Amino acid sequence: MVNPKGIRRGTRYMFARKFRKHGIEPLSTYYRIYRRGDIVDIKGNGAFQKGMPFKAYHGRTGRVFNVTKHAVGVLVNKRVRLLLCITLLALTLPLYVYVDIKGNGAFQKGMPFKAYHGRTDRVFSVTFCLRFQRASNKTLIYGTSILVPSSRIVLNRVIQKRINVRVEHVRPSKCRQDFLNRVKENEKKKKLARETGVIVPIRRMPAEPRKAHLVKTRYNKPQLLCPVRFEIIA
Repeated sequence: MVNPKGIRRGTRYMFARKFRKHGIEPLSTYYRIYRRGDIVDIKGNGAFQKGMPFKAYHGRTGRVFNVTKHAVGVLVNKRVRLLLCITLLALTLPLYVYVDIKGNGAFQKGMPFKAYHGRTDRVFSVTFCLRFQRASNKTLIYGTSILVPSSRIVLNRVIQKRINVRVEHVRPSKCRQDFLNRVKENEKKKKLARETGVIVPIRRMPAEPRKAHLVKTRYNKPQLLCPVRFEIIA
């Protein structure tokens, strides 16, 4: 197919199961206990079509906000782009022309938000309106909608999406495991410092460079590394 529009297009390898991991799903998947506030990783399993997340959420990490019998509700962060849609009457505009946005109180549908009133920007899409306006002389005037990327648009705005995913497509996340281990180690260091009276730094420090040392070449002769010469085989 050319330019498919399916909701799961391009997911042949995304939702495919790993090598030698086919077959019946282990019972540990269903025995896991999820609670509100838990952090989970979303990973679609192609063997189960029900409750499969949309491909945009595959591989993301979210927080559980609801637990049901066979699924969990997950809060996932998603970057969105806001678009401004304005409805005009009997107007044909070419693309990439500058227009002034001025709300008309006589037409409630397609009215821009008050923050965009009086702004100027460029048209990037022209579509037909889904309704007709009837004028006073009983004639139909076809409506047209234009899409304007307003200058007040917030690029890369992050909003929280609430999705419901079955338990086959989620698993507990290990993103906080290193942090929890470091907390336990710091508590041990603090306890030892209180007992001995020696101040122990608990701050993370970057890895230091290797210290100066002597390399012996008696049994470790230096080797010259260079790319292999290209040979043309006729």
